[in-house]
Amino acid sequence: MTDKDNTTDFEQLAEKAEYAAKHQLGLYKFKLFLYALLGYLVIFATLASLFGLIGGIVGMAFYSTALLLLLVKSKLILVIIPMIWVVLKSLWVRFDKPCGYRLTRKQCPALFADINRLRKQLKAPRIHQVILASQLNAAIVQTPRMGVFGWPMNTLILGLEL
Repeated sequence: MTDKDNTTDFEQLAEKAEYAAKHQLGLYKFKLFLYALLGYLVIFATLASLFGLIGGIVGMAFYSTALLLLLVKSKLILVIIPMIWVVLKSLWVRFDKPCGYRLTRKQCPALFADINRLRKQLKAPRIHQVILASQLNAAIVQTPRMGVFGWPMNTLILGLEL
């Protein structure tokens, strides 16, 4: 299979996803939710299996000292514990908060009124804070408060020049 075939396959898949997002938005969001759920299910099932394996090994070691010696010799626990650490580390994702000068409603009431008006018109999520930055840029950043579990904080970043 050549790179051109891969590109064509990807383009067809992207077109299909775009069509589904435009014409069947509810179904598309539901499928995305199921894929995300499947991903977390695999991660947590792997973690539960590893913890179960450790618990079973420790439990069996209490019943048989020969098994304990076998486990120490085979160093099986030395393989499983780092695997647990890697899976747990994959769940602990840190997101840096945007930096800059934070504006308050008291300082710029007109700006916050415009933001609320636009947010209602566009049916967009609530903006929790507005930050002035030195770059010539305007952006909205969602920073999850609970890591991979969500509850995002929405920050509007406005370049000082804008």
